[in-house]
Amino acid sequence: MSTTPKIEIYGHETCAYCKAAMRFLEGKNLDFIYYEAKFDDAKREEMLRVGKGRTYPQIVINGTAIGGYDDMMALDNSGELTILLTKQGDTIHD
Repeated sequence: MSTTPKIEIYGHETCAYCKAAMRFLEGKNLDFIYYEAKFDDAKREEMLRVGKGRTYPQIVINGTAIGGYDDMMALDNSGELTILLTKQGDTIHD
């Protein structure tokens, strides 16, 4: 069983919060899958189905929607992000 977290980011290329989220994860040496959702109807619909909102980015970790950049930072500050990253969950996508 892999302990590598599955991190998915639904965003768009000009979104400052999307870029900040990716920089944060890269700074922690965490891999993620980025979906350009603003101009891709299928990915946008998927984001609305699996995410917690309509704003960019929407971040999903191990199948759990956490919301956007500010939500991820709040989880990091509380220590809950580390727990979520190590928890094995059902992933939504393969």
